[in-house]
Amino acid sequence: MSNLEIGKRIRTLRTEKGLSREAFCGDEKELTVRQLGRIETGNNLPSLAKLDYIAGVLEIPISQLIDEGMIIVPKEYLKLKTKLIRQSIHGDEEKIRQREAIFEDIQEHFYDQLPEDEQIAVEVLQAIDDVYVSENSEFGEGLIEEYFEQLLLKTNYDTNDLLILHLYFLKCTLNAKPIDNVFENIYANILEQTNFSDANNIHLIQRVIVSIVLYHFNIEYYDLMPQTLSAVREIIDEIQDFALLPTVDFFEAKYYIHTNQNKDLALDYYNKAINGSKLLNDKSFRDRVIEEKNKDFP
Repeated sequence: MSNLEIGKRIRTLRTEKGLSREAFCGDEKELTVRQLGRIETGNNLPSLAKLDYIAGVLEIPISQLIDEGMIIVPKEYLKLKTKLIRQSIHGDEEKIRQREAIFEDIQEHFYDQLPEDEQIAVEVLQAIDDVYVSENSEFGEGLIEEYFEQLLLKTNYDTNDLLILHLYFLKCTLNAKPIDNVFENIYANILEQTNFSDANNIHLIQRVIVSIVLYHFNIEYYDLMPQTLSAVREIIDEIQDFALLPTVDFFEAKYYIHTNQNKDLALDYYNKAINGSKLLNDKSFRDRVIEEKNKDFP
């Protein structure tokens, strides 16, 4: 069954129930009108989560819409996606080239066969890299415009929500966007995320919190810095993955410098960040930390 056939069947069943797209999608928390439109016209293959929602509204089993075997996501793709999620680049040109090669591999071998949610994940991951490498906040603007409002309706975030949030805060950092109620609500929700069963999600929660820290530094807002950095450390201790520890130590050093609280502690954290990045063989980040340390301790 093709995407178009699936879409036609969903549209037929929806109209038979007398439901407009707006009524079908309700508050659009699970499915937006725009997303339903793309599914019904065959432009996107829905994920299992969206199919489950659609089947629930139609009051039929998923099997009446699609053979679930059609949307099994290839393991090879998932391995590449996981590497993109967990790898830090810190301006390392070799890692940037490696990631570009991964994106090319995904586009060539997997993208067209992926369900919509996975295609979005790839697009957001690419936009994050583009923003980070170019320092141009215009990348990914369309993704934010389309999906951010839907995200604001949620309190628990899935992988794509966290990717969108990571992109959002990177863009806010470059634009020096002031803190508002949107930020406060998201920040509170992020700190409440306690599900450690999904490894990619917990890594992304760390990335989002780190992007929040960058945002704080850029707008010179330090009130929540200790709480925020403590949240990352708790996750690191829980999952015993220390890849981001040098980054946290670096931010601790900058916090104590910027707030003029304790230069001895700042120097100690600088040295921890340098030694940690050396142990992780992250030369690019180590060199950056040394450069910042020399500026603050000439």
